[in-house]
Amino acid sequence: GKTRTMCLLLNRLIRYRVKVKAFFHGSFYDELLEVIRSEKNLRRWKAEIIEYPVIAIDDLFSEKLTERGEATLFEIIDARICNQRPTIITTQVTKKEGSLRFHSVKRAEAFFRRLNEFFDAIPTKRTKQEEITIG
Repeated sequence: GKTRTMCLLLNRLIRYRVKVKAFFHGSFYDELLEVIRSEKNLRRWKAEIIEYPVIAIDDLFSEKLTERGEATLFEIIDARICNQRPTIITTQVTKKEGSLRFHSVKRAEAFFRRLNEFFDAIPTKRTKQEEITIG
């Protein structure tokens, strides 16, 4: 239900002509790694992501972060908070599980403090349809 709920919200924003950039299932981290490895300008890419009116990241922490990746993710989220840019994140992991994906314990603590302070958590639960097993 996380991704579907996010998509319904994004569709509503788009109908109101809000510019939205969405990253689905790991594509945020894939794009970040591609920019880091390529000749593309990481600073320019970060600035674009930071300034975008609304970004949505689906399945954050679906992969373990590199040190450079976690630093960049932190910078982007922190700057978006400072610039009051809405960011929508879905994840399947708890704070404890997400913290284990960071190399830096201090950065993980700071990251999750910001999420606690500036984000609203909307827990989803399994529906009856999802509980049906086939076989």
